[in-house]
Amino acid sequence: RTITTNTPANGTITVNPANTYLHERVYEHTIMNAGEPVIVTATPASGYKLKAITVTKADGTQVSVGADGYFLMPDSNVTINAEFVAK
Repeated sequence: RTITTNTPANGTITVNPANTYLHERVYEHTIMNAGEPVIVTATPASGYKLKAITVTKADGTQVSVGADGYFLMPDSNVTINAEFVAK
């Protein structure tokens, strides 16, 4: 399964598989197996704060993401977005 990140305005997204030896990075995608833990780090630009991290499966349904950016990779490709707002 692949993880695609959309480049957010006013910040950055970093995706780190919790078990780094289990992944393979291919261009802007990260290849993961279903059930593997993933950690998303969203870093706001100066003067901004994180509003939300969303992980969306290929069928449009949302994946539950913990406050720490942790989620389990579903049996689907996903797209990760982060929204930042002014402080």
